[in-house]
Amino acid sequence: MPNTASRLITATPKESTRDVLVRTAVALIDEIGEPHLRLETVLQRSGASVSSLYHYFGNLDGLLCAANIERFNRYAFADIEYLREHIIQISTNEQFRELVEKILGMIYSEDRRIQRRHRIDTVHHASASEDFASEIGARHKAAIEQLSSALELAKEKRFLRQDLDTLGFSAWFLGNSFGRGLLDIVDDEHISDLWLKTHKNACFQLLGM
Repeated sequence: MPNTASRLITATPKESTRDVLVRTAVALIDEIGEPHLRLETVLQRSGASVSSLYHYFGNLDGLLCAANIERFNRYAFADIEYLREHIIQISTNEQFRELVEKILGMIYSEDRRIQRRHRIDTVHHASASEDFASEIGARHKAAIEQLSSALELAKEKRFLRQDLDTLGFSAWFLGNSFGRGLLDIVDDEHISDLWLKTHKNACFQLLGM
C-alpha cells in the first residue's frame, strides 16, 4: 500500500490548480501535521508545479495560511447552506424544529471533534499574523451573515419569533459553538452533555420555538 503522503490528488472538473493545492495542504495537515509538511510532499501529492504554488501563494507559508483558513470554515458554510435549502422545502413548525435538531446533532457530533480542534488551532495561528487574523475574521463574518440570511427565510415562513434579531443570534450562535471545542479539550462527558442541553434550550428559546 502506498504511503498516504504520496498519493496523487486529482482535480475535480471545476477545480483550479489553486483549489487543488489548498485541498492537498488541508489533507496533509490533517494526516501528518503542519510541522511535518514539506513543499516536495505537497507538490508530489497535488501534481502541481512549484511555479504554480509560488504564483498563487508566494511560498509554502502562504499556502499553509490558505489551508488553515479552509480548515477553519470546513463545515460552517456547508451546514448553513444545508439549513437554507431545507428551510425552502419545509412548510411546518414541527419540520423546522426537526431540522434544527438535526443540524445541532451534526455540528456537535463526535465525528466533528477533530474539526473543532482544528478551529482552535487555526485561531492560535491567527494570533501570529495580522493579515491571517483579518482573513479569519472576514470568513467568520461571512458565515454570520449567511446564517442570518437563512434564518430570515425561516422568519418569513413564521417558523421563528418575529422580533428575532437574526444577525445578533447568528453571531451569538457561531461564537458559542466555537466554545464546544474547548469542552472537547476538557474531555468531561458529563459537563459536555450539560453544556449541549443548555445550548439547545437557549437556541430554542431565542428562536421562539
